[in-house]
Amino acid sequence: MEITKKNKYLALLSILIIFIISRIYVHNILEIKPSDTISQYWQISHLDLLYNDLINTLIYSHTQPFLWNLIVGIVLKINNGNEFETVKSMLFLNYIFSLLIFYYSFLILENFKFTIKQRTLCVILLCLYPGVIFYENLIFYSHLTCLLIFQTFYYFVKFLQINQTKYEYLIYINFLILGFIWTAFHPLILILSFMLINFIIKKNIRFNNILVFIFILFLSSIPFIKNKVIFGISSSGWTGFYLCQTIVFKANIPECAHNESSSTEYHQEEYFKKYNKNKEDLDHPNLNRGPMSKRHNLGFIVASDELLEKTKNFIINNPEKYIAQRIHAIFASHGKFSFDYGIKPQNWETNFKFQLRIENNDKLKIVRQVIVFTIMMIIYSNIIFFLFKNNDLNQKKALIFLTFLYLYFYSLSIATNGHEHERIMFTWVVINFLSLSLLFKKIIKI
Repeated sequence: MEITKKNKYLALLSILIIFIISRIYVHNILEIKPSDTISQYWQISHLDLLYNDLINTLIYSHTQPFLWNLIVGIVLKINNGNEFETVKSMLFLNYIFSLLIFYYSFLILENFKFTIKQRTLCVILLCLYPGVIFYENLIFYSHLTCLLIFQTFYYFVKFLQINQTKYEYLIYINFLILGFIWTAFHPLILILSFMLINFIIKKNIRFNNILVFIFILFLSSIPFIKNKVIFGISSSGWTGFYLCQTIVFKANIPECAHNESSSTEYHQEEYFKKYNKNKEDLDHPNLNRGPMSKRHNLGFIVASDELLEKTKNFIINNPEKYIAQRIHAIFASHGKFSFDYGIKPQNWETNFKFQLRIENNDKLKIVRQVIVFTIMMIIYSNIIFFLFKNNDLNQKKALIFLTFLYLYFYSLSIATNGHEHERIMFTWVVINFLSLSLLFKKIIKI
């Protein structure tokens, strides 16, 4: 037992050492680092507002859940409003997220009966994966959501192993947190998790579990209730813009290019008439048109409503074009690596020049599409093969749970959101990691 523990600690220490050396090399030799500013992300409220009026800025926001802006605002306050120091602090936070991802991935492989050497090598390869390095240096919430999915999967594996209710609750809490970060994690995923665990996995349900779940579900609805009470809307003020992206290439709706000009003075004034709200009650810089509000002003709600109607009418009248565009999106989303995301860290393209060459060459794009699609098909095929051939029931249940929730999340994103699939793939990279690790385990016997 002592030897096993010692080997485990040595393995984790070796992963830590590789991580530190690799990040020193990435930061100091390759000079890959975050942008000096985080103001370019429209999802983040104006930094002056986060620093000087954090709570009200979170309350008077209708486009984004509050948690990521809260984290950025707290870090900004710790650094006395200095954006450059805030970026450095957020990078350090991302490093911690990475270490936790590696730790949970190590524990997950342990539960899938990997040897200590196999676990160590697989996690080191994950540590060196360009996608992890990419999102570490992108000061955005994708790295945190990736960690939370790894952690959630580990909780489920532990729940199957020792059947303690606390792990079930931790799964719900993680999806609650994810919903407070990203609108894509709708409370529906909480309901699906509850149903999977209690009606398919356990096949029995306790009254206490129902009460706890109802309470967590209520907490998940608070942002929606807040938006309904304050703004008169029951979802994000950007629903129309999101849905419009699913058909923008076929519908030729110019307003889908969701920039500042999408919200006009007319939209701003129309909002108060349409939703019967007083200007005095909603007089906050985050809601008024101008540079302080970025893309969060009230006019976007009316512009979004208009786009929602146009998009729904287009889909109803042209279902074949919508379906064709969504099929195209499925192939396109499996034709890029997660680090092919549009916004990139400093000096990324200097070190990965092939990405720039690919983006400027249609033939190379097709080659990338084929390569990535082939890799993804190998990953999915291996999962199916594992489910049929593996005799460990708990391992099967764990993989079914993860795969089912991913398919739900991915399908919803494909149906209602036309872009940002790279971030979706990275958030759920635990599936790719586990599948490739299982393949590696078959090939490498160490």
